[in-house]
Amino acid sequence: MQRTARVAVSTGQLTARLGQDLDQMLQPLLGSVSQMLQCVLGLSGGLFMCLFVSWKLSMLAFTSIFPVIVVTQVYANWSSRLHLEMRIAMGDAATVATESYANIRTVRAFSSEWMEEKKYDLNQAIALRKGLKESFGGALQNVLSSYTNLAAGIMILWYGGIVVLNDGPLSVGKLITFQLYWNMIRGNYQGINNLVVQFTTARGAAQRVFEMLDALPDVDLDAGIKLTPADVQGTIQLEN
Repeated sequence: MQRTARVAVSTGQLTARLGQDLDQMLQPLLGSVSQMLQCVLGLSGGLFMCLFVSWKLSMLAFTSIFPVIVVTQVYANWSSRLHLEMRIAMGDAATVATESYANIRTVRAFSSEWMEEKKYDLNQAIALRKGLKESFGGALQNVLSSYTNLAAGIMILWYGGIVVLNDGPLSVGKLITFQLYWNMIRGNYQGINNLVVQFTTARGAAQRVFEMLDALPDVDLDAGIKLTPADVQGTIQLEN
């Protein structure tokens, strides 16, 4: 691994990265692999059956997927940046708390508890604002996706009903069957979308962890003169 960057971090930031960020990075991997495989298989099966029942209805329904993909991608990038900023603010708050506890006698001697509390509250307020903004964005993304899926269902019933009433190649049974397979596609796609949100959250945490792993110390560990036992001469004497 090539390490080219030096990053100045505090004790609280290191603690947050080794604790919260590492846990957040690994959390989606605990049970998401099997769920992702299940959703992909269900999505593929539903896609095949929809095309088998009616390829025209499939083309009409699939037009709603592309707007959802675009919205999800925009939200994922935006949410990842917010999560990163929120983690940084939480790490700064942890730094204030760690240093205050470690130097509690000095803090108490100068009666600066209010100052440390103010710095801690400021960083926590920043993290809270980022979290609320991300929550509102996630709610908006869910609303847009839900209404897009609802519009797709309305278009399916509208066009399919016209074909059935005009004695076309589509029967009522096939229309209901297509709707069931489309619901299966929509459910599995929603599951994949939820996993994408989890991985987006983990990406911000992973970025902070790998920044720490890639960082170089201020002192080059490979610099200096390497001494051998033959180079060391003299004696050590202890007095009093």
